[in-house]
This record gives sequence, structure tokens and C-alpha cells, in this order.
Amino acid sequence: MKTEHGRAAQVIFEGLNGLGFVDKKTVREFYKQDSQHIEILTAEEIQTIRSRENISQGYLAKMLNVSLGQVRKLESGEREPKGALLTLLNLIKQHGLEYIKVA
Repeated sequence: MKTEHGRAAQVIFEGLNGLGFVDKKTVREFYKQDSQHIEILTAEEIQTIRSRENISQGYLAKMLNVSLGQVRKLESGEREPKGALLTLLNLIKQHGLEYIKVA
């Protein structure tokens, strides 16, 4: 893992595995894709992801472990996602919400 986002994703997956939320197979699949491209997402793309997944802003906030206000700011363009948050949004965009769903 060479990028900041790749390292963030690695920490997330190892933590989820340690807690029993993500199985070893999913972690192995992630490492196979560790060179995946993490792209900067616009407000419109974040809205599209949420719309495609048919979830509320509140539910997306819960899944990303951020506040509702932060999701609103991301979708309005007031804030840009960075680090682990950007990585998680990219994973949802690429694989769907079920890929990161823990409960």
C-alpha cells in the first residue's frame, strides 16, 4: 500500500476483521485489490452513490461512522471526503454498500 487512502483502507479492514465483522476471505480480496485507484469524489457523485444504494443521509452517516451534518456537507460540496472516509466511499461506489456493511 503506497497511498494514504490505501493505508487507511488497510487499517479499516484489519480492524473490522479483528472485530469479527469482515472475514479473512474479504481481507484477502481487499489485498488483491490493494492497488485499486481511489478517486476524489464530487458532491454529486456522493449523492449518486447514496441514491443508487437507496439509503438516507442518516443511514449513510451511520455506515461511515460520521455525523449526519458531515454527510450533508459532503453532498452539498461544503466539504470534501479525505482519508478513510474517501476510501470507504470509493469502496461503496465500486462494490456497493454490502461490501462494507458490518451490522
